[in-house]
Amino acid sequence: MKRLPLIFMLLVLCITQVFTQTKTKTVANKTKVTTPKEAITKPTSTPVNSNSVSTATTAKPNISAAVPADLTGLEAEILAEINKMRKNPAEYAKIIEDYLKTNSGKSFKFEGMEYETNEGKTPVEELIATLKQTPSLPEFKALDGLTKAAKDHAQDLAKNNLSGHRGTDQSLPDERVARYGTAFQVNENISYYTKTARRVVMTMLIDDGNSNRNHRKNLLSTNLKFVGIATGVNKTVENFCIIVLADTFVDKKGGIRSF
Repeated sequence: MKRLPLIFMLLVLCITQVFTQTKTKTVANKTKVTTPKEAITKPTSTPVNSNSVSTATTAKPNISAAVPADLTGLEAEILAEINKMRKNPAEYAKIIEDYLKTNSGKSFKFEGMEYETNEGKTPVEELIATLKQTPSLPEFKALDGLTKAAKDHAQDLAKNNLSGHRGTDQSLPDERVARYGTAFQVNENISYYTKTARRVVMTMLIDDGNSNRNHRKNLLSTNLKFVGIATGVNKTVENFCIIVLADTFVDKKGGIRSF
């Protein structure tokens, strides 16, 4: 009779150990289940962030802010005057109207000086009508490569007392631009006897003596977007200004594209 309690106690102890092992395995299994879920969650979120970063980086691989042109004080003033006109052509027409009031035959007065023209008031009246009908235009942006092309020609004209679009090396505007980059369309405006920014812009807009008004069309173009500007002085034409205009430009240095 005294052995029964001992056997009973051993039996109870065995049952308790079996129950404890079963519970431990269950907890261990639960731990193994939750750990992989956490591991999957982290890698899934990481590629999403990684892709968004690489997309932002590679969306514009070679397209960056255009290299600004190194403009002198007067050249910067000319760009500002052109963009003032382009921003509000109808308002700029009032400046031309004031100029028209000084007309006497084929002469005009401007900035205290009198200027003789080839056509008189005809191109001036024509310009006023054009500006009043022209909507606001995007500003031109000056680029380093285009300005270098303009400065090359300006130095040539100054050194050799020349005028015109062809250089002493027989280069034309598109060839000078090609030294620094690639553009689909290249045009060039040149004004002479023009000391101030306003005189440069007004001379090109009025385009006296030029029946096709190409200088005016260039400054009012919706296709041309980028410019290079250079000024100079020589004995033949005194103060002159060269403006190189382009629709697009890919700079050889750094592959910077401007569209």
